[in-house]
Amino acid sequence: MITVKLSRDKKKLGIDNCFDIKDELMLLGAKWSKPHKLWLLPATPLAVSGLMELAELDVNKMEDDLLQLVSSSLRVKEARAQKLEVFGDGPESKTVAWGHQIKAYNFIMKVWGLE
Repeated sequence: MITVKLSRDKKKLGIDNCFDIKDELMLLGAKWSKPHKLWLLPATPLAVSGLMELAELDVNKMEDDLLQLVSSSLRVKEARAQKLEVFGDGPESKTVAWGHQIKAYNFIMKVWGLE
């Protein structure tokens, strides 16, 4: 089980006991901190969401501020799922399209008969 702690300034997540998932952490943008001997990630709902997909987090041992990040990440995940239900899946892209872009894409696909 990995250990996650929030920094004093609440801007970084410190991750310990995670040698098994270090490569995946690097893909999330984590950096190794030699003095602290921890992996550091920005304290954002997106980072917490990525952590939750990689490993099981023990919610019972978390601080209140970290629990707020976890709940924010769950709300973000739910909002993304709802957005996909409403707008459908757009073209392959590295960025998330705005609602009007997805509607325009789906409209053109229908007009051209490419669905």
